Amino acid sequence: MQSFKKELTEEEAAHYAVQSVFQGIEKHWSSIKQKLSSQFEEAFLLQLPSFAPIDLAFAVIALDLQSLPNLFPKEQSDRIHKFVLSAVKSEKENGQYGCEETALYEKEFLECIENPRTEKYLYTEGNPILAISGRLVTRWMVIKSKEEKGSEELKSPLERVKSHLTKMPSPLLVMAVAELIMSLAGAWQIIHTEFKIKS
Repeated sequence: MQSFKKELTEEEAAHYAVQSVFQGIEKHWSSIKQKLSSQFEEAFLLQLPSFAPIDLAFAVIALDLQSLPNLFPKEQSDRIHKFVLSAVKSEKENGQYGCEETALYEKEFLECIENPRTEKYLYTEGNPILAISGRLVTRWMVIKSKEEKGSEELKSPLERVKSHLTKMPSPLLVMAVAELIMSLAGAWQIIHTEFKIKS
């Protein structure tokens, strides 16, 4: 017997993907925070705890976006990418901030692939997911001013720490958070498998 997949428009799929990331993190944030706190103690710094899961969501969404070209034809992938950013932008009061942050996480990922041997990305050893994680951990550690609005350039964890902090983020924490981001990603693989996306 032939099975039929439920149909979603590209815009509906984008909102579904964004919501699934936010809901998954909201559901598990308490245990995530407890695990990182117990494992890394004082190295796990959250200057603004209420923003920490939101920042994590934007990092996960940025990583998920990298799978689109492998799942859909280029034109469709490009359209879905725009719909995802629009869905992020529509998220309550954090929409504009989230759109900018997601784009900056993507930029870190792509620049690390293109220039893995530059000083900025030496700590990643060529792994672009560590570039996303490094940015997220330093984002957690630094208080965001009203003037920043999420759009400032984060050159590297080292350069950011020199201007705002007295200590470097733990490399082991950066690796653990990279594993966390990967474990929370995968929304588009699920959507591609379970739904038919109308172009």
